[in-house]
Amino acid sequence: MIKDNDTANIAKNKCAYDLSIQIIKNLKHWKAAEAKGMKIGAITEFVFYPKDLMSNYKKGYDADAFILSAQYPDGLKKFKTDFHDNFMSLFTDYHINGEINLEFYVNEEGHITNPRMYPEVDNKNFNISFMRTLSRLKKTWKPALYSNIPIKQKIIFPIKFSVEFSER
Repeated sequence: MIKDNDTANIAKNKCAYDLSIQIIKNLKHWKAAEAKGMKIGAITEFVFYPKDLMSNYKKGYDADAFILSAQYPDGLKKFKTDFHDNFMSLFTDYHINGEINLEFYVNEEGHITNPRMYPEVDNKNFNISFMRTLSRLKKTWKPALYSNIPIKQKIIFPIKFSVEFSER
């Protein structure tokens, strides 16, 4: 199944979207995703730049080679520090332990959009507080660039928290 939920982007780039659908439909030799030796359903994201696939095509084309990734002000280490400083008390308050992935997009203006966590935490109050806390990280990112043109980019940030306490 091929699907793109970004209807606004599709509307702006209908021709490119239609071309990418035709290309994906004709790709061969897919391998199923596997986890612990079992084949599973999976979601993936493809990036196509029609200009590079057509007039500038070179064998071994890799769209990622044309992209400069989005950057947090003062770098990834600073993002991790800011994230920890803002979220540690939240994870402690709700006794959240384990691994969570934070996924969001940095749009063309450098703002975080469409944030989500997975696996989902089954606590409505935590989820509301998490999104509220995320909105407090108001720093503007340097957006990703494709051939010096700002583009939207997905960021996946794995988080591993342990807030268990022990007495000695």
